[in-house]
Amino acid sequence: MGKKNKASVKDYIENLDADSMTGNWSPQGTWHRIHGDCKSSTGGVFHLETMAASDGTFKVKLVKDKSSLLEYGLEYSSEPSFSTIVSDLKAKI
Repeated sequence: MGKKNKASVKDYIENLDADSMTGNWSPQGTWHRIHGDCKSSTGGVFHLETMAASDGTFKVKLVKDKSSLLEYGLEYSSEPSFSTIVSDLKAKI
């Protein structure tokens, strides 16, 4: 049996590096996975997704094992930079 990854959400967020992250916001109304968000360091347990919503907001969610961690959700009125997203997530831990 494989070893369970013991990485925490705090470990994942602390290791985020905005300079290595890539992703997009279109098409509108669809969640998109961020690349370069250090998900491999957690064995893929955690990852980020972004969406441009139909109401004009930009949403970011942190996902653990296919479930959104609502306490780490972010919403913006204009498109945020990855630096802003990382800073805002780090402020939540």
